[in-house]
Amino acid sequence: MGLWSILAPRKKKETDQQIMQDEALARKLQREEEKKERERRQKEREEKYQQNLEKEAEEKGMFVKKQFVIYHHKASKKKYYSQVVGVHFDDGPDRPYYTIKYERNEEISEEGGNVRMCIEVVEKQTTPDRLIRITRGDGRWEQMRELCNFPLNRDN
Repeated sequence: MGLWSILAPRKKKETDQQIMQDEALARKLQREEEKKERERRQKEREEKYQQNLEKEAEEKGMFVKKQFVIYHHKASKKKYYSQVVGVHFDDGPDRPYYTIKYERNEEISEEGGNVRMCIEVVEKQTTPDRLIRITRGDGRWEQMRELCNFPLNRDN
């Protein structure tokens, strides 16, 4: 028993109530931390699975859904960081084509002669000869992950 408990004793009911509130808060925080850890582990498993799919596809000379690539737009001679959002085998198993998404800057002329830049998300189908593989571990791949925090990262 300390000096403060003699001079200013707390009421037992208030102390018990505070302890219960603290325990409830601790349980809530623990559940939140456990949820974050589960989500982190799930994301790690998904990333490893995606890496394995990409490796298998590369051995076959193909691409897989969610893979980052560089798309070569032949008409404009520009290259765009893209993500494969669909793989199609309508022309046979040895002739796949892909649906990709990428962003491009678009100039929009307004009344009064003003021009403003707008980012347009483009989704289109293309053939493998217009796609350049970005290998994981390559600096471009990490750069791609940073650049593509736009609709490309949604599950499609």
